Amino acid sequence: DEIIAHSRAAAQLFNSGRVKEAHGKLEEAEASFRAARKLNPQEPQAVINMAVSMLNSQRFDDAVRYWKEAGDLLPAGRMRDWAGGKARWAAYGKVSTQRDRIYAAGQGNLSQALVLITQQLEIYPDFPTLHHDKATVHVMLSALHANSTGEALASFAAAQEFSLRAWQAGLRQQGSSSCCSSCGGVVYDWPAHLDESGGGGALVSMDWLVDPSDGLPYGDEQLFSDGRAFVAKFRGVGIAGDDGLILDEAGCHIFVTSSGRWAHAARNLQMLETWKGPAE
Repeated sequence: DEIIAHSRAAAQLFNSGRVKEAHGKLEEAEASFRAARKLNPQEPQAVINMAVSMLNSQRFDDAVRYWKEAGDLLPAGRMRDWAGGKARWAAYGKVSTQRDRIYAAGQGNLSQALVLITQQLEIYPDFPTLHHDKATVHVMLSALHANSTGEALASFAAAQEFSLRAWQAGLRQQGSSSCCSSCGGVVYDWPAHLDESGGGGALVSMDWLVDPSDGLPYGDEQLFSDGRAFVAKFRGVGIAGDDGLILDEAGCHIFVTSSGRWAHAARNLQMLETWKGPAE
């Protein structure tokens, strides 16, 4: 009870910006924790209380240490996995706070922010938002680094692929679709998809609009040209998010519109957080 009382006080002080006082309360909580451990060294609850306290006060290294210690005391299986997930989340929190400070809403050190995003991906490699963030930073750095454009395209593609998998997993969990892990995909080339399906899927037809100026160069240096436009007809689909992604739940496809690779799929889709464990 003393541990919990001191920990709650520390969290309240930390949230109000009284960091020094919060650390003082945490020291009192740790003193109570050490006394409790002497009485029952194999009891994991006191360790869990300390782990939560450290995480709430953003003492991430201590939180990771206590969660790992709690995991060693918990029975193998779901409970130990739960503690391991909490330790991973605390480690992610540490890198995230560093990244937010370095990135400074796009005005900070972008190269260092990219390093920290890479560290975040080492913790959650399937997290689509992180891949999109990585791509965005590469775009911002493309004027300085020749390889940044290629890295950005690869990261945008990874973001959409992991979003697809998480969306499909959510459909399976809801029982609204039998999407398998290798079914469907992200559709960029609609005409090729239509040719392959023969109009038997969600994309039924495409009517091309002919314009005499299609394909002709224009602009001061004749650098621009327009492709042909078309009207596509679908059946049994939904539209998701501000980017208007077209969702084919039956066929497990996501049709990406004109924004293409740049569309932030994770912001447009309802997804199962497959990149995290049940505790995170």
